[in-house]
Amino acid sequence: MRSSDHSPRFLSVLALLAGFSLLAVACSAGGVSASSGNGRGPLSERPTTVSEELPQGDLLTTTTTTVSLSSTTTAPQLTIPSGDDVDLDLPPGTGEVVSGPTVTTIPSDGTSSEDLPFLIVVHAHLDEDYQPYLSEDLTTLDEDLLAGTMDTLNDLAAAVDNYDMLANWQFSYGLATALCSDSDGRALLDSLLAAGHEIGIHTHGAEWMDEAYDALVDGCGITPTAASGLQFSVATGGDPMSGATEWLTAVESVGIGTAVSAVGLADSPLNAYCSTYDGATLNEKANALLHTWIADPSDICTSDPSGNLAIVTHAGRDSRSLSNVDDTSNDFTEADFSSWEGDLSAALTTTDVSATWGIVMALPALMTESGPNDSSMVSFEEFLQRVDSTFGPTSPLPRGIVSTTASGAADMLLG
Repeated sequence: MRSSDHSPRFLSVLALLAGFSLLAVACSAGGVSASSGNGRGPLSERPTTVSEELPQGDLLTTTTTTVSLSSTTTAPQLTIPSGDDVDLDLPPGTGEVVSGPTVTTIPSDGTSSEDLPFLIVVHAHLDEDYQPYLSEDLTTLDEDLLAGTMDTLNDLAAAVDNYDMLANWQFSYGLATALCSDSDGRALLDSLLAAGHEIGIHTHGAEWMDEAYDALVDGCGITPTAASGLQFSVATGGDPMSGATEWLTAVESVGIGTAVSAVGLADSPLNAYCSTYDGATLNEKANALLHTWIADPSDICTSDPSGNLAIVTHAGRDSRSLSNVDDTSNDFTEADFSSWEGDLSAALTTTDVSATWGIVMALPALMTESGPNDSSMVSFEEFLQRVDSTFGPTSPLPRGIVSTTASGAADMLLG
């Protein structure tokens, strides 16, 4: 059974009340709430954490309950029921309560609903998975291409961090090797982790799984926690199901527990084998499957509650995956992000409790030969600004989003 590293043990009533008496209440609007299991959120809404140490055998474990409040002079009243689950009843308009893996927004009208996990997935590869090296043997480095790629990654990270969101960075074996062999590259990866982002791997084929994984583990001491690239193996395998099985088996073999993909879209070859995916089908308006489940690598169509591999889905990307670094004709434009904004709005109407929605961007569709495509970067940051203002904590909508990582979404929804 898949288990979460973030399952909290709740504090006693006295500890909670004592914590509230010490809260310095000063919260202003702005910023999409972010969840990666580390309590990260907008500066104005960073949670106050109350901890206590509980004995567990010969060890002491620290447990936390996290509460974020909007500006008020009166601490909210708490109702603590018996049992394993704890719900905090807040007066209307008092902000957010974070309790374990479920993030609940309390809008100004007093109604509540679970936020939709929102993903930003970056396929951090170049035209070839061995690049920025000149060949698969990784002996000769294109230093200019590496520099331009690092500039692009830094610009993307700055945009995401500016709105206090999280992203999933899925690195190919060539780019991971180059970054881990460079002091500035290692610093970049360390800064992503420090900001709460997720680092994973991306492969075009199961045969590169070990190389991508080892490049991060051996080169940087970073253990990747998610993988992407399933669609390529589905499209190029002997048949779609065997391609999926081969790739998912390779993911599981290196110990990664989360596969993030746009599986289930209208043009997926797997649809000929899967009438549904754990009972879910494409939501055409949201351009996504809107479902997360645990699958056995041998049968992605059905759920395996005793398994260890979570399938976390995001929206489609159309032809943008065909873009090359030196060809900007397929780079992301304002029209792409506007379309995604409409898809996200539709996704928020779903009632699937295991739904996730997100965007995916391959680096070549954001770059020129010398570095980031400024036009694409501007469109991306404007998209984040609109998402933040439309679906963030100050939104009047009855349901919002929580920015999270792929493995964070899996833990949040599947436990």
